[in-house]
Amino acid sequence: MPTPAPSRVVPARRARAALALAAALCLAVAGARAALPWYDVVALPDVGDGATLPNAVNNRGAVTGEARLGKHMDGEGTAYVLRGKRVIRMHQPAPGQASEGRGINDHGVVVGNEGLQAANGEPRGFIWDRHGVTRLDVPTAMAITNDGTVVGDFDFQAIYRLRQGQYHLTALPPEFSYGFAKAANARGDVLVDGHPWNGTPGYRVLVHREDTGWTDHGTLGGDFANGLAINRAGTVVGLVYWNRGSGRNVRAFVLKDGVTTLFGSDAVWAEARLSGINEAGVAVGSMRGPDGEGHAFAVDTDGQTAVNLNRRLAAGHAGWTLLDARTINDRGEIVGRGLLHGQPTGFLLVPRAAH
Repeated sequence: MPTPAPSRVVPARRARAALALAAALCLAVAGARAALPWYDVVALPDVGDGATLPNAVNNRGAVTGEARLGKHMDGEGTAYVLRGKRVIRMHQPAPGQASEGRGINDHGVVVGNEGLQAANGEPRGFIWDRHGVTRLDVPTAMAITNDGTVVGDFDFQAIYRLRQGQYHLTALPPEFSYGFAKAANARGDVLVDGHPWNGTPGYRVLVHREDTGWTDHGTLGGDFANGLAINRAGTVVGLVYWNRGSGRNVRAFVLKDGVTTLFGSDAVWAEARLSGINEAGVAVGSMRGPDGEGHAFAVDTDGQTAVNLNRRLAAGHAGWTLLDARTINDRGEIVGRGLLHGQPTGFLLVPRAAH
């Protein structure tokens, strides 16, 4: 499949008007301009009897995520951490429940959520370190910084930053009825999907900085938008939705310095999203065509070139199809999920120059 070029680059506040004038997006295959390296791909080991679904990788190459209990990508799962060839299950969830690791800092401390499919009770965040699991009395724990600050939802009407055992709460802006913390950057800025009170359907992209307060980036020209990752420079990536009758169109976005760049096309891609970004500004995610075929892709540091990661695999890695790149660390290592000889398998991409 061709890799789509981005749509027009427009200021976020003028995105809706500009998109209304655009009839279609151009398509192009990323070629010599791509700044991405060649990658070696490492299969992440199964944890027990299930496929490994990574969510985060730190700058030392340690991985956390969810291990499915069974050979399929759906069903119950358990949180894990992978350090080199050592795999640690954090705990065994109760029947009917699931747990996942969501973030890991460079000291190897993991945060995540458990009780995700509980028929009774509520989900809860947790922290895992070498001493074991600490369960939190909050719904989620979504990210952890290198100074140990944990970020998540307090009651879906406020976010928290947990430092040295103390919760520091920040209420959502008054025009929002609820929201979901999605990510945090190294500085502790928090990315939130906020839902307004006024009955307007869908979510808006919110960012909270402790020194300047809330910034509402809106829906970025779509019916609603979800931010999924943010780096120290404040660049946000995620996805924008347009409802189209019985279906929808979903495009990936990069929001940098108030300018939104979209990736995807009505004609070729049914869905595209970016779910991770590093400090160098390289973003990763997935695209899926109308036929359901998906590919992992990356946007390089120029912010304009979308690259199919399957085309960046070094020689000697036959049998792989990379479906979804979840995130990228500052060493350029990428984790995600794919198929190895047709079997669901988690992967770690290592830049060839890193060897």
